[in-house]
Amino acid sequence: MEGKWLSFEEAINIAKLDNVKSTLRKAYEKVMDSEPNKMIIYGFALGNTGKLLHRLQNLDCRYLVFPNNLGMYLEMLIHDQPLYILGLGSYSGIDQDKIRIETTCSNQFRNNIDGNIYTEVEIRPFLKPTKVMKYTKAIGNSYCNQISWKITQLIGQGKLHSRYTFLRIPKTVQPWRIGSEIDQALRSFSQS
Repeated sequence: MEGKWLSFEEAINIAKLDNVKSTLRKAYEKVMDSEPNKMIIYGFALGNTGKLLHRLQNLDCRYLVFPNNLGMYLEMLIHDQPLYILGLGSYSGIDQDKIRIETTCSNQFRNNIDGNIYTEVEIRPFLKPTKVMKYTKAIGNSYCNQISWKITQLIGQGKLHSRYTFLRIPKTVQPWRIGSEIDQALRSFSQS
């Protein structure tokens, strides 16, 4: 049987992905070994919310998600089974007064539907509204919606045993101003 030859760029990308997997696995094992009863919270960011993700202190694992590594991230979640997953994405709509805690997502991404008919599902977020956060049902059909759909499907299928919250961060908010508010919400949740 003939094998497929990889280009140099493909080989480098595979090596990078393997290195990322190994680094994340070591970080996870270190946390679990040092504090076996710790509430594990994985965080991920889409697009320009990466700076905010890395400012948050109450996360055990941080990951930047792009369209080309979404599948790998979902595989990692299934493998690691974190108790909680916090997603961050940006929001550019007219309602920029608060961070949006999304409570629904759908099977629509851009103009495509995953499946035969349009379907919405509920997201049961673990974070609660605060003075700077509110519940909303307007995630749209963006990458924020796509990853939320895939995560809620994995939870619904029993492949992922996590609770999930997706926050949409207004583009008008600076990461250094809102990071402490999200950290406080995470601290309040972990202490409840």
